[in-house]
Amino acid sequence: MSFNHPNIASLNLIKKHHLFLSEYQDADQQCYFFVETPFAELYIASHGAHVLSYKPKDQAELLWLSDTSAFTPNKAIRGGVPICWPFFGPYKGQITGLETAPNHGFARTQTWELSNFESLDDEFVMLWRLPNAELQQILGFEFEVEYKVSVGKQLKLELTTRNLSQDNIVIGGALHSYFNADITSLRVDNLANHYLDSVDKKSKQQQIFSLSPQTDRIYPSNDKVISLRDQHHQVSIENIGNDSVVVWNPGHDLASGMADVHENAEQQYLCVESAQSSIDFVIKPGTSHSLIQVIR
Repeated sequence: MSFNHPNIASLNLIKKHHLFLSEYQDADQQCYFFVETPFAELYIASHGAHVLSYKPKDQAELLWLSDTSAFTPNKAIRGGVPICWPFFGPYKGQITGLETAPNHGFARTQTWELSNFESLDDEFVMLWRLPNAELQQILGFEFEVEYKVSVGKQLKLELTTRNLSQDNIVIGGALHSYFNADITSLRVDNLANHYLDSVDKKSKQQQIFSLSPQTDRIYPSNDKVISLRDQHHQVSIENIGNDSVVVWNPGHDLASGMADVHENAEQQYLCVESAQSSIDFVIKPGTSHSLIQVIR
């Protein structure tokens, strides 16, 4: 295992679950899982079921992770793939009876449970479960959330919410992926040609992608595979089950005030997120919804 981070103390091997799966623990007893297959390597923390790293064989690391991110309970990790659930962005009162909630919801700061894993012909699959007893009391409805992580020549992330209650539930969320990118040579293709600018709340059009001093945009989903390329990286991003694609880079001024973004890091990444950003998306009783992102 070669994963190193300035804010994670030395990791100790706890258990070898499978030829392809090892579990490690840090000094604070937080758990990290290392997947190594013939096709790729992946690191995931049980805190937030947070994918920290994905590196296909003989390729560069595809995900960005901040050098100054905290790895402590009750604080979200900066970089990788945070899970935003049961809503995306600031809480807007969409859940009946819930007055306040943290930005991007609860899932990214919960300790998830690895419930199952299996090795298939060309991928290794992990099933993670979000413990729901305490959250059901907070949210006021019964649910089940499962996160399927399939590691191979591509990385498939599938977040599924099942409504176990007798009433409709309103759910949103996002797979808030941070991709390594040199923004000075970046090209992004196959986004829709219009978006909502979340900075000034205006609808805008753009035929050729370019960054703003602060980029925070909600593009409508158009079912196309998004291509992100620079002189060092190339990645394809397919989103399924989403109503929008969120593209975010804080820019220098905002990033300089963020303690968990290291100096000049805004030059090194772009977030391209599979999102269900509508505040009125309903899951009916006994049904489910899956938010999916496939990274190649």
